[in-house]
Amino acid sequence: PLCPFAGKPVLAFALKEVAFQRCYIDFREKTEWHKQLADGLVPFLELPSGQIVRESAVIIRKIAEDYDSGVELWI
Repeated sequence: PLCPFAGKPVLAFALKEVAFQRCYIDFREKTEWHKQLADGLVPFLELPSGQIVRESAVIIRKIAEDYDSGVELWI
């Protein structure tokens, strides 16, 4: 909840009214699945296809391109 980079995609999902699942990570004790899935970095987005998208700007661009709610996101 304290990472501004993770907060930006959350706002983009909210503006586009897209349901998503938020997963909190403890940086003091990173889990093995997090290290394997996203190299221990946040934020990351796992798509239904299994593709992993990293970096907040790239995630926001993906949200803007894939979900049309009439709200335009400026990156």
